[in-house]
Amino acid sequence: MTSVFKVIPIEADESLVCYLLRLATSESVAGIGGLVRHMGIGPSNASLNKNIEKLAAFTKQPLEALKAGRVCLQPSHPVLREKFARMSSNPFCPHCVRQNGYFCSAWRHGLVTACTKHRCQLVESCPACHRRVDFARGNAFFCDCGQELSAIDAPEADSGALWVSGRIASSDHIEQGWPNFGHAKAEQWQTFDELIFLFGSYNQPIAEEVMQPRRSGKFHSIAEANEFLKAACANFENFPDSFEHEVGRRLERGDRGKAGLANRLGYWFRAFRSLTDGAYPELREAFARSVAQNFDGHDSKNPWIHELAPSGRFSITEAAKRLGVKSSRLRVMLANMPGAEPLREHTFNTVAQEQVEALREHLNSAFNLSEVLETTGLAESVLRQFIRVGLLPKRERPEWDLNTHKPFDVADVQAMQRVLFGFIEHEPRDDSQTISINDVNKRIATNKVVVEELFEKIADGTLKALNVETPKCLGDLLYDRDEIKQVIGNAHDLAMMTAEQLSRMTGWKSESIRHWIKIGLLAGQEGQLRGRPAYWVSTGSFHAFMRDYKVISELAVQLGTSAKALSERLRKLGVPIFGAMPVAPGVTRGGLVALKDVLGSGLYQSQVQLFSHSAQEAADEPTQIEYAVVQG
Repeated sequence: MTSVFKVIPIEADESLVCYLLRLATSESVAGIGGLVRHMGIGPSNASLNKNIEKLAAFTKQPLEALKAGRVCLQPSHPVLREKFARMSSNPFCPHCVRQNGYFCSAWRHGLVTACTKHRCQLVESCPACHRRVDFARGNAFFCDCGQELSAIDAPEADSGALWVSGRIASSDHIEQGWPNFGHAKAEQWQTFDELIFLFGSYNQPIAEEVMQPRRSGKFHSIAEANEFLKAACANFENFPDSFEHEVGRRLERGDRGKAGLANRLGYWFRAFRSLTDGAYPELREAFARSVAQNFDGHDSKNPWIHELAPSGRFSITEAAKRLGVKSSRLRVMLANMPGAEPLREHTFNTVAQEQVEALREHLNSAFNLSEVLETTGLAESVLRQFIRVGLLPKRERPEWDLNTHKPFDVADVQAMQRVLFGFIEHEPRDDSQTISINDVNKRIATNKVVVEELFEKIADGTLKALNVETPKCLGDLLYDRDEIKQVIGNAHDLAMMTAEQLSRMTGWKSESIRHWIKIGLLAGQEGQLRGRPAYWVSTGSFHAFMRDYKVISELAVQLGTSAKALSERLRKLGVPIFGAMPVAPGVTRGGLVALKDVLGSGLYQSQVQLFSHSAQEAADEPTQIEYAVVQG
């Protein structure tokens, strides 16, 4: 048999096993096993769940409809399915079976023990044979002994059981005298059944320590589940009065030697907090009122309690967390900051809420470098120039200050913005006539003297910005290109390069360049770059060097020979070699020859013409090199 002979639709809230039993009855087969065994599917709950797709094809029902009836209504976390599901017993409401003709899926939930529609307790045993009504019976509506299930009398249900069953099975059910919590928000996994289960697991008498709380929501009988619900619901009837009274009672009788209200409440409160962090606001407010009434000043150390204390005080840990600093630094600041409220004695070092707000304002009054760059829109090199000229002070702060690593005051940054915005001449210009302040520094980055002079003129207002409207940040300031050129002037000869930059541009070895500087052949100076020794060469010195000398390795390439062969040839001709740096016994590097000596030597006429041509290139080349250096 590949499918059922008679298609019977599954009801929206029907249990999957009940539907299969109804289907088996209509197909005249004995029970669920007789219906599905020929497909290789066992009658167990696990097997039915695993083969739900096969069942959908066999019964010709939508897959989602069969999935919805597997265990319980609307589980919002996979673990809750097995945690609360009844795996063998099948309790039911006789009235609903008689009226609807099927078993509800909610009746398989371990905490559902009553029917809210008929206000009766669910029945789990046959009064005729005293056997439990389970999934293995052969007919959906009769016990194996022949007793009709819908004819069984059901006892009246307890009000607490009706409240819990109603909230799990139908979120719109309201039970008089009980809170209307409903389910938690959809994005949170905590559901109402988990809330009740935690309270029932931990709601023990104060004298008894909860060592092994209940881990499973599976109960052997309806009576066992109802007994569990009595403890779980004890604090919710006439909510919030009963709940607040219970919190006060537990705090009153708790061990006052323990630090913090949370520790005195023990596992009961830990379970409550783990569940209701952000959920069930009514329950949280009731708890807050209870704690506030019993607050004795020794509980603010625990971050769970800080917001509930009537004095509005935070623990050091929580205050540091709210401020985004380490608690150790906050302690030092409170002990040293002038005007700060001192830490209270004989307490767990709590901080007043007003003080936390004042400290937050203090923290927000300073910037670190990255925050200044983000606020102003300036490049770091430009900002450092404004710091150098004194337009933006860099503050020194004491070690205990929470702003130790934020050396810039917000007020100073705002003052710098006001000054520079005040220098703007609102004149319309084409984009080709202006240049951004961040681009100004890029164009002359190799000329330190000119850069400093230029930014001094910007800072004192001699060089004014030309924005049509006041920009949103300093990085959008625009300056006239011609005015920039007038300030820079003919600064090509002043442009400075490091030995490494000159090496990359010419192909010469950087160690040879440093050697030439040391022996005085190439005019340069020794300095510092990012804390390390560096050798600097001006563009003018580089041009003069090119006019006077030629590197032997370059000459060898131009003459199509090796540097060694060329050196031997020059020695034979009596041409002196300068600046060679010994690198190994008998091995040198970076040899130079004076162009005047080469032109007067006895080389072939074609070689002399080559040198003459090279000399002319050396005379013409600086203009191109100047442009490359100035353009960065």
